[in-house]
Parts: sequence; structure tokens; C-alpha cells
Amino acid sequence: MASRSPETLEPANAWAARARCRGEDPETFEDGRNVAAARAICARCPVTRQCLDDILRIEGNAGVRSRSGIYAGTTPAQRRRRYETSRRTA
Repeated sequence: MASRSPETLEPANAWAARARCRGEDPETFEDGRNVAAARAICARCPVTRQCLDDILRIEGNAGVRSRSGIYAGTTPAQRRRRYETSRRTA
């Protein structure tokens, strides 16, 4: 049985079908090579919240060097800080 997102009861990661990055060159989002272009795509995306929630869950407590790419318009360092902040306020 597929897991379900508790907020919407849709299959987990079903939001990805609505992501603006679908069909874009993946290299745009890898290793910070083109941060401005990646952020421009993410800025117009209707599912950045879901994307960020998923990547924070996936990366968890990983250090900055274990994180890569641009997700939801954020760099690895930004996601690490956001994860740390969320742990302190939880």
C-alpha cells in the first residue's frame, strides 16, 4: 500500500507532478551550479512547501557537506539552518 500524506490523503510525493522543475534540466538544480536559474523556477512553483518539507525530512540531521542541490529555492546551508531551527523550536 502506498503511503499517504496526512494533510491531503493523496499518495506521498504526488505533489511532485505539479512541481515547476518537472521537465527542466536536472543540472540546473545540482551542486549550486546555477542557483539564480533554479531559484527563478522554484519561485514560480506551486508546491515549494511540500518540496521543502520532503527534502528536510530526507536530509534530516545531515551536515552541509552531505546535502546538495537546490530544493524549494534553498541551498544546502539554508536547509541545514532551517532544520536546526525547527529542531530547537519543536
